[in-house]
Amino acid sequence: MVPSFCGDKPYYDPQTQLLTLHKLDFDLDTKNKLVKTANWLLHGTLVRKMQEAFKIPVGKQLEEAKITIQNQLNNKQVAKGIYLNGQLDELTPAGVMITPESIVAIVLAKGKVDVKIAGLQ
Repeated sequence: MVPSFCGDKPYYDPQTQLLTLHKLDFDLDTKNKLVKTANWLLHGTLVRKMQEAFKIPVGKQLEEAKITIQNQLNNKQVAKGIYLNGQLDELTPAGVMITPESIVAIVLAKGKVDVKIAGLQ
């Protein structure tokens, strides 16, 4: 008896800075009537408990990413004679996708970047 899970895409809540699943659902692939009855009785409770348990705080990771990106924007030489200077003001999650290997976040960055090209006449 192997449960299979399905539901909506993960959702990032900017207020709580948590990654959650909504409308989680499951079914049990079996012919056993007792298991089907237990599935019917426990389905709602188990789904609610799983939804409550699947919350991933990402606020700390966003702050760490912002610091790392900002450090890369401080007089960073990206090629010979080409330098970046910038200010990252904001990182905002814009979406979440599930792949077979991972959970991928789409993040929007807001700020300013100056590019200095040295040696041009």
